[in-house]
Amino acid sequence: MKTAYDPVAGLYNELFDSMDIRRNEFQWVANHADFSKDKTVLDIGCGNGILLKTISPAVKHGIGADSSPAMLSCAAKNCIGCKNIELLRISGSKLSIPAGSIDIVVSFYSFRYLQTDKILSEILRVIKPDGRLLIVDMFQNRVSPANVLFILKDKLKHSLYFLFHPAKKKQLKKLVRNPGWKSMLSSHPLKLLAAFKHKITAIFPFAEFHRLDTGIRAQTVAVQAGTPFLLASLKNKQLPRICVMDWGIGGMGFFSMFKKQNPKIPVLYLSDTGFTPYGIATKNQLEKRLGTIVRFCEFNKITHLVIACNAMSSILAQFKNRTAIHITGVIVPAVEVLKHSAYDSIAVIGGKRTIQSNIYKNGLAAPGKTIMQQIAQPLSGYIEQGDTQSAAFQKSLEKILLPLQSCSCLVLGCTHYKAALKQIRVHFKGEIIDPAQLLLEWVKKYWKIPASTATKDIFCTTGDPEKMKTSASLMFFVKIKTIHEIRLPV
Repeated sequence: MKTAYDPVAGLYNELFDSMDIRRNEFQWVANHADFSKDKTVLDIGCGNGILLKTISPAVKHGIGADSSPAMLSCAAKNCIGCKNIELLRISGSKLSIPAGSIDIVVSFYSFRYLQTDKILSEILRVIKPDGRLLIVDMFQNRVSPANVLFILKDKLKHSLYFLFHPAKKKQLKKLVRNPGWKSMLSSHPLKLLAAFKHKITAIFPFAEFHRLDTGIRAQTVAVQAGTPFLLASLKNKQLPRICVMDWGIGGMGFFSMFKKQNPKIPVLYLSDTGFTPYGIATKNQLEKRLGTIVRFCEFNKITHLVIACNAMSSILAQFKNRTAIHITGVIVPAVEVLKHSAYDSIAVIGGKRTIQSNIYKNGLAAPGKTIMQQIAQPLSGYIEQGDTQSAAFQKSLEKILLPLQSCSCLVLGCTHYKAALKQIRVHFKGEIIDPAQLLLEWVKKYWKIPASTATKDIFCTTGDPEKMKTSASLMFFVKIKTIHEIRLPV
């Protein structure tokens, strides 16, 4: 089946028979790619293969992917003798390439023809943990006083090039006047840079954008992005093998207890306050977010993940067998102990997602047991801000606990609540159960954390590092010197 580029493949191949006509753009790619003999490079939308031919002597393996048979035919001829170059026909946005096998992904004036969301997901799948994405493409431009000088300068540059290369000027005119070329451009109009940036940064949050060329109607922009899952400031260091994660600082209670028992085992603590509070997130949002966090752990070679969050733990069963990482949540260990306890009436307070999932209620249900639940969503917000003393907090706490006074024990269905244990005891006289303590006992019984060359605990957050530092100190007495700010795909 023909594609848009097929009718003009021959003309295109004549014009772009080397990287000379786009030498400035190619030089940018070469400067940022770090091509070397141990690298595998994927060129998406490889066209006539000239970029691959050019870099062939510098890389271990080059893979060119394109949907146009005519273009791939040109590429095969241009790359004769390049034994390390492989060409693939792609259909849609699926790449028949193993996950985590590509060091550098390049797209040179081809990205605008692709389905952006789908191809970005595929790139994320095939790229290595320390991989790099480089895109050069054209976008709409609007003339303004701020860019007039750029337009004049780049116009002069192009005019001088074609003055000394008259044959190329004729070839360019022949290409752009071709009906097939005009049809292709009308079917694939230039995109707005702002919309493109939004899509790129949703998947590759640290992407950098550089303007390379400016015209009256179009501008050439280069994008440099690393994989979003690595801690950029720590990518050359060995990280801990165990990660404790929570939406915020609630998991600090488990972290502190774990460190007291295992002072020599370094821990990576992840706070995800940059995301929707887990307690009010939908089930689908939580499942997708857990998938992202697991990818983060896989890329950073984490082997054990503790979900010290009740809301996220409530959807853990749906995530079973989707990763080789050992994962445990905070709910199951608590339910296993409490369902065999002598408590005849059990109260559970927690966030909206935890309570509405009924995971505690269903797990603890047994003849002769009464289970009462109460949504206590506001409490974690107060604690995250370092507040357990204000009148507003006390009033909210009293209102939540008042209907539960007849119960013999109270389960803290959110790890944040331990920070307010003293205040909770004022309003509830029965036994108070902290699932984080039962989780610690479960981890001690069933897990053996592998050795790591890491020498210290690492703290990172998708939210505000300074707020996390302050709240962790006030609420859980954990003093943190450095918190690494990260951004994960939404």
